[in-house]
Amino acid sequence: MLHPIKSLLLAVALIAMPLLAHAADKIGVVDSQEVLANSETGKRAMNELKAKFDAKQKELSRQGEEIKKAQDEFNKKAGVMSADAKQKEQAALEARMRKFIEDQNSASQMMDQERNRILEPLMKVFDQVIADYSKKQGYSMVIERRALLYTASGADITADITKEFEAAAKRAK
Repeated sequence: MLHPIKSLLLAVALIAMPLLAHAADKIGVVDSQEVLANSETGKRAMNELKAKFDAKQKELSRQGEEIKKAQDEFNKKAGVMSADAKQKEQAALEARMRKFIEDQNSASQMMDQERNRILEPLMKVFDQVIADYSKKQGYSMVIERRALLYTASGADITADITKEFEAAAKRAK
């Protein structure tokens, strides 16, 4: 019968063997946001999204300011209004606020759909670039940088992926 400490060491060794085998694999690290930010294709996509989002945000800000002004006006004259007029004015303000909230929610959904429409094809190209690059360079695994607490600088393949991504995105057009 094995001693309890020897049994524990044997169990740890058996568990660690597959992990040690993977340690010999070539692992790369990539920052997908940096790839988008540093490639011309990614910059164009992000600028297109920003232009659409900025326009909608300005519209919503204007609408919010108008509601705030209307609320301030109501607060100023509420003391001299009849109860009936006050109630009608309050109901109108609440209706405007509900519509504003609906408009915000609708804009948020529209922006999400637009983001997906623009970025989804790019992410398919990105995924294919990662797969092709990994096969060519012998990587068994490529991990998103944000998922890691630390990585050695030699493992970062973001610059190479950015070049490959740009070339692949131009071919995909």
